[in-house]
Amino acid sequence: MKKISLFLLLLFISVINYAQNTETVNNITKYWNYRNRLTQNFIAIGGKSGESMPFGTRNERGNPHLSLGEAPIMLGQYIGVLATEYKLLKQNNQNTEQTLKELYYALYAFNRLDLVAETVNGYNKKPKLDGYYVREDIPNDFVSSHPELNKNSIESYQFIYGSGKPFTVKCTTHKGNSCCDVTVSRDCKVNENPKGYAKKYNHVPMSMDQSLGILIGVSLVNKLVDGTVNYQNLAFQDKETSIKKEAQNIAKRILTYAQKHHWTPKEPDGDYIGDCDFRTNAKPNFFKNNVTMLVFGRFFSKIGKNIFGEKLAFTPFIGFLNGVGSIQADNFKGDFWNRRMYIEMMTLSNKNNHLWLSAARKVKNASEKYDWQPLYYNMGIILHDWKKDSKIKKQSLEMLSSAPYNGPYYHKINDFAKNGWATKNRFSASLGEQYNGSRFPEINGNYSGLDYMLLHNMYLLNSNNTSDFKNFTVDKSSKITIKNIKLKPKKCVQQKLQSCKERKKYYIFLDGFIRKRCKKTDDCTKISATYFHKKFGEFNGPNMQCKKAVFKKECAE
Repeated sequence: MKKISLFLLLLFISVINYAQNTETVNNITKYWNYRNRLTQNFIAIGGKSGESMPFGTRNERGNPHLSLGEAPIMLGQYIGVLATEYKLLKQNNQNTEQTLKELYYALYAFNRLDLVAETVNGYNKKPKLDGYYVREDIPNDFVSSHPELNKNSIESYQFIYGSGKPFTVKCTTHKGNSCCDVTVSRDCKVNENPKGYAKKYNHVPMSMDQSLGILIGVSLVNKLVDGTVNYQNLAFQDKETSIKKEAQNIAKRILTYAQKHHWTPKEPDGDYIGDCDFRTNAKPNFFKNNVTMLVFGRFFSKIGKNIFGEKLAFTPFIGFLNGVGSIQADNFKGDFWNRRMYIEMMTLSNKNNHLWLSAARKVKNASEKYDWQPLYYNMGIILHDWKKDSKIKKQSLEMLSSAPYNGPYYHKINDFAKNGWATKNRFSASLGEQYNGSRFPEINGNYSGLDYMLLHNMYLLNSNNTSDFKNFTVDKSSKITIKNIKLKPKKCVQQKLQSCKERKKYYIFLDGFIRKRCKKTDDCTKISATYFHKKFGEFNGPNMQCKKAVFKKECAE
């Protein structure tokens, strides 16, 4: 009887292991398909302006465009993907040349953003590699000069259909179409620039969340890439050839620049950095836009020590305030993007001021609400040797196995990727965005999948199951099993409510902005509602009621 029981137990374990190994191979195959579509459709690799900056969205419908979105955050994620990919390839004695090439040019691209920052926005200063950067350097002719991104024959297995129209670059600041330079012309004929900083800052400057995105990437490079590794001995803009050393240099420049200004960075002309508010035409408020980095100077100082071995000075009394935020993180009621920044700071620094919980435990607790645990906890294991967690390992595998083979996408309100892959970065999105699409309905299309790729590589590294990591030849007929995720009832309700609330909030904002801007028009309310509905098709006119499609039963009761 004991022998039979033992046999059944071993059989059960072998079946489980086989199933997990099959999922792992499926996900690796999927990974290389994502890598293939990334280099073919979302990025032009090289050292010139705009090159090696990954686009987050490729939209082939109506008005075809490539959109960068949060460019340094996406660049940092891309750098992290390449660092983890390098480590996996090296462990398997595979060729790392292409990965190192992309990694070299990705770090080179960030240095371009640093060097160009003093030459734009009317400063007319000499380029300086000092840690102050702008968010992108896409030239006006970028897509026309890169026909490989402007192809008209899109393969059906990658996209729903091709438009056959030439692409444009959406919201490039070289054209002055940044968030601080709003133009509404289709219906309301509003072409004037908002007041405040908008006319001055056509190139959006550095910010705390963008810096954290880059620090994620260079932290992984620092941890996973050997110090002597370079790409064909090519030098970066500061004459350094070591990829690891350059990652450290980038982190040091960013943090030193912020610390130089007492953790409240300024523009080259001495003005404090801030976001314009084109709803009120108000000049940015220093305390509103800069005090967070000052308060969390203690965290950034520790991040610096982890990456380049130097602990930068901070104000102890003000730094003490981060303890208050740390204690409240589990019940954080602020916007989810602020929660994400707090989680990223704890993950990168391996620090929090909670008296009875470790940073690992705090990250686990704080990221549970939005299902971000797989990314940030796996990152903590790699960077700081956090204790492995079987539940998060299982959740990570399930999340990876649920991703669509041809990449995340959101096309319209009832045409989007399931299982939480309806956003360009699920680890900075609410549950509503993950499962029902972006709160900004104009940001739709096919997404780069960098979020999947980064989680995938960190999961493999932490699972010690890297032997199958090889560059599969992508087969269009590959049969990949996609696992469906069923949310717990509480989260199911939560994502539905979040989705409606986020869309409604954005509709109220845009509708109010257009009415304010075209107040001379007789029937402006009707025009603004028509404009919005015509453009996005997400709402039932001015009563701002979400369509019933939002509440379709797509998860467990």
